[in-house]
Amino acid sequence: MTPSSKIPVIVRAKSPSTTWLLENGRLVKRVDALAAMMQAVRKLFATERYTQSIYTGNYGVELESLIGKSSPFVLAVMEQRMREALLQDDRISDVKLKQVQTSENSENIDSLVFELEVYTNEGVFRESVSVGI
Repeated sequence: MTPSSKIPVIVRAKSPSTTWLLENGRLVKRVDALAAMMQAVRKLFATERYTQSIYTGNYGVELESLIGKSSPFVLAVMEQRMREALLQDDRISDVKLKQVQTSENSENIDSLVFELEVYTNEGVFRESVSVGI
């Protein structure tokens, strides 16, 4: 005779794409599809990972630890960090780094700007992420 215990099945819910559009810190209107995905990506990059208790450790990107680091080091780790952060969202299937630009002051590189192409279930779009170093 075998035990008849049932093992619960955990199903991960898909993230909805409908959200409120934020402009200048104000809720403007409801958006869906690609516009909602673009906002989700901007919001993710505006959130430092592990600092907001409202989010799990899977949300946000680790940027603060790069401040003060050398440009070659930032270039080496940044693409992977952005990719890892974005692919936590089940609506995003791929991320490609398209371009890296530098912003310089009179003495050295001030920041790096990463141009990404984000592939989602709603379509493809480009997003820029700036990292101060």
